[in-house]
Amino acid sequence: MRRNMKSGNVKLVGYILPANTEHVDTESENEEEVPQFLDMEEIDAGGFFFQQSVPASNEELQLVRCETTLTNFKTSELYKKMSSLQQNALKVYNVLKDYCRQYGHTYMEQKLLDRWAKIPIVSTREAVAFLHQNGVLNVENDKVALTNLYNYEKDIAECLKMIIEKEPWKIVLDVEEVLLSEARERRRVHLASGTNDEENQSALNRESTSDKNSPMKDIPEATPDAGITLDPDQVKAAEMMCCNPVTIISGKGGCGKTTVVSAIFKAAVEQQKKNRVDNDSILKEEQEPMEVLFTAPTGDIRQLPSIEPGNVLNDLFTSLKTVNWAMEMRTNHRAESKIIVENASLIADMGAVKKFHHLNYDATVELGKTFQLPSPEKSFIEILLSENESVDDLQNSIKCLLNGPAPGLNDDVSSQFIAFKRDECALINELCCKHYSNHTTKTHQNKINFQSGDKVCCTRNGYVTDKDEEDEAKGKKDEMGESKIKKKQLCNGEIFFITQDVTTEDIGLKHSKRRYLTLDNMQGKKLTVEYQVLMRECKLRHAWARTIHTFQGSEKKTIVYVLDYVKHQTWKHVYTAVTRGQSRVYVIAKRGALKKAIEGPVIRRNTHLKGHVMDMLHDLGRTNTDIFFQSSQFEFNIPKRGSCESAHEPASCSDSQACPEMISKNAYLRNMTNAGNWLGDFSSSKSKSPCKRESVGDNCTLTSKKMKVDTPLGSSQLQCLSPNDTPRQLFPEASQSHQDHCIVKPYIFSSTDLEWVSKVRVNTQAVLKRAQQIQSRKVAKKEWQAAWLLKAVTCIDLTTLSGDDTPSNVHRLCMKAIQPVRYDLLQSIDMHDKGITTAAVCVYPSRVADAVTSLKAANSNLPVASVATGFPAGQTPLKTRLEEVRMAVEDGATEIDIVINRTLALTGQWADLYYEIQLFREACGDAHMKTILAVGELDTFANVYKASLVAMMAGSDFIKTSTGKESVNATYPVGVVMVRAIREYYLKTGHKVGFKPAGGIRTAQEALVWLVLMKEELGDQWLTPHLFRLGASSLLGDIERQIYHYVTGRYPAHHELPMA
Repeated sequence: MRRNMKSGNVKLVGYILPANTEHVDTESENEEEVPQFLDMEEIDAGGFFFQQSVPASNEELQLVRCETTLTNFKTSELYKKMSSLQQNALKVYNVLKDYCRQYGHTYMEQKLLDRWAKIPIVSTREAVAFLHQNGVLNVENDKVALTNLYNYEKDIAECLKMIIEKEPWKIVLDVEEVLLSEARERRRVHLASGTNDEENQSALNRESTSDKNSPMKDIPEATPDAGITLDPDQVKAAEMMCCNPVTIISGKGGCGKTTVVSAIFKAAVEQQKKNRVDNDSILKEEQEPMEVLFTAPTGDIRQLPSIEPGNVLNDLFTSLKTVNWAMEMRTNHRAESKIIVENASLIADMGAVKKFHHLNYDATVELGKTFQLPSPEKSFIEILLSENESVDDLQNSIKCLLNGPAPGLNDDVSSQFIAFKRDECALINELCCKHYSNHTTKTHQNKINFQSGDKVCCTRNGYVTDKDEEDEAKGKKDEMGESKIKKKQLCNGEIFFITQDVTTEDIGLKHSKRRYLTLDNMQGKKLTVEYQVLMRECKLRHAWARTIHTFQGSEKKTIVYVLDYVKHQTWKHVYTAVTRGQSRVYVIAKRGALKKAIEGPVIRRNTHLKGHVMDMLHDLGRTNTDIFFQSSQFEFNIPKRGSCESAHEPASCSDSQACPEMISKNAYLRNMTNAGNWLGDFSSSKSKSPCKRESVGDNCTLTSKKMKVDTPLGSSQLQCLSPNDTPRQLFPEASQSHQDHCIVKPYIFSSTDLEWVSKVRVNTQAVLKRAQQIQSRKVAKKEWQAAWLLKAVTCIDLTTLSGDDTPSNVHRLCMKAIQPVRYDLLQSIDMHDKGITTAAVCVYPSRVADAVTSLKAANSNLPVASVATGFPAGQTPLKTRLEEVRMAVEDGATEIDIVINRTLALTGQWADLYYEIQLFREACGDAHMKTILAVGELDTFANVYKASLVAMMAGSDFIKTSTGKESVNATYPVGVVMVRAIREYYLKTGHKVGFKPAGGIRTAQEALVWLVLMKEELGDQWLTPHLFRLGASSLLGDIERQIYHYVTGRYPAHHELPMA
């Protein structure tokens, strides 16, 4: 942060601003203004200060790009005052930002973000929704992107669209004549300088030496152009530039990209001037000429992409190539770089197939043996470091090359060192500084030491004032009044040599010393700049050695490349470094380092740009049907056939073809889910790939190996669910008698909305592993255990479902529900006045009236729940079951626990099951309905998952595991399956459904495990009686025993606790 920061505000602001902030108050005399501005009581969603979120109306705020780390931000009081939603939003933002910065992606798959966020998936989705709503994130087709990254790619596509839509671009030139004319001029210059014909041809970049069989347009010997040949790739590129609104040219070094672009633009400008003269449209002398910026987007798509997120050149090349607006130039025209280009091609070929072959070095020098410098005619040299590894190996090899000096290193103007790591660059800069400038890079005070003769570069873009022009402007000001001084731009990566270092002093003025450095790039650009301004604006550094990323795009006659044995260096790094050399390349490496780099994985960047450009071309009618399929495939994230996703890089499918049926189906799904509700963006593709499998443990640490069977979460086809303003019947083809009983619920779906149910698959091993992980969690002890147990008490449905139930039994049950833990025990832990009761009492329908009477007599509003619908078997006639529900509601039951007809589930009659549950829902009226699945009788996890979803879709407020009467009741694996169904349903509809495990839960330990399961799978919001219940009759007694032990230090005797 910068700009006149007051000390009091700096301390505060440095901790509280979590994002890139353009302006924050620093000028106010009132120190309290910033704290007031950041008061959590007044902060809304925009107060997060994520990039665009700072209020622009406050003109006094003047912080520039201030962003603290999440770790520092957590130490501030502001973080502690935030809600859990806001804190989770910060965590999600931080994960996404770090992911994009580390891997270069511009978006993150939603499911991957769920795993990386390390918070419950429901909390992650809500945080994403919050950030999306407030403009921090953009969510599109299950891809979550930072808004600034999404907008920059979108803006590129929009700019291209604007260019294409304008008046058709046309440069009327004879491109062959232009290229020949350029060749003649360069031949004349080289002949005048005394170079021989062979050197002239290579300098002209017109004679192919790497491919003698390539077709050339020969010029007849009788003409003045005898001996000059044109490369057809160069001719084609020039013709494309003259007729296309946008042209992307790719190719290796020496193929003539820059030559062609500069020649065509130069000829176009000269032709324009000539046309103006012919049309008597000469500008008057007093008019300023129009400045036009010509851009030449050329490059090599095999090189490294930018260090920043995105892959602009590759995305533009692959998308525009479909309309013939991009091309690859293949022929090398530099005779001196022939072996360099050949080896670069070999590196690219090896990297593509991950298979290593030795490069074609024309000289190899081993450091451990007698070090003999290569002869000057060698152009691709390998320097092998000693097999006996030593920390001084690199230093010794650099010294040997400099002290030789090795060919090409006798001066630092035409040579450059390149390394992967910054510390290696620092070491080489120190050695070169001593060798070329005879001083160290830093002073004894550890300050950077710049002197005349140093090779330096700018490490960021900046604007500076040239002292010579400033002095000239001052003289003009005295004669003519005010005179504006135009600042010059110094670009990041631009290399200069310090030719003069002068310090001036104004006599009689304090602190009047000023240091000026004169910089010369040895190519005609020379300026003198004040040292402090230069360091502040451009952050000057020594530049004998640069990293691969920072030197990318530049070239030197001689390159010395340090190929280190590091994990993240790939063939793209090697390719980029090697192609920086014009005539000679040294490769300093250990044995095996090149092989490791070639075979190392290259992260394919996930970006939106190609999809945006393809969509733009389709909208403008610039593409064909095949291209439309490619665009749609990219847009709808259909997996590429035969490709697998990596742990941090989900597969992108923009380069593969998609079948029309698949495209139309995904287009239909997107239209269905984009209807006003942003949750529709979380729809997932129904398509499957042989290598694409989803993990059941999205919120746990599981192996990254892809599962062979789809899991409940991954395979469920909930993207078919389509919330609609107009309620629709789920199965319109069903009988009219069923439809007459259906009621309108917030989420009613079309006849196709249950089609996916039959396709659900469950990975049994993954479910069991996840359940085992939850069971193995360490249980809280002491006061924390007591707190968790009291939470469990508030979630218990205290139940009596015995054949000998009497009014007195029910009365005693109700009294125990009102006072579940002995009063003196609660008082000893200061919880007696917290209103702790069970969640409800649960009885048979015939005992509902007794329970209501007892609770009213005790002046309690505790809910009364009743089992119904032929509990526990559910085999009575439908009419009887419905009447049983109505009777329980009339007697005062506010919660109804229904049981499903297991026959319908086991025989796959999901439509009939849906309508039965919907009829029960209607009979319940205002009462809450819990649907008992009787999981012990459903045979498979898949049936449990399907039944859970059908029950929720039919209107259940809770889904419940068991009646307690089956041989198998509530188990943790079944719980994992059911809560995953709840989570998936919530993410697709926004409707929260509760969960109730029941049957066989007898100990406090078991209750704690169920609470852990809910917290990890669904989050804290599900740990309330409104969304979580424990069905039990004997559980409360054990919980009370544990609380007694916590209070007294011993377990109670049988008579010391009242019985429920």
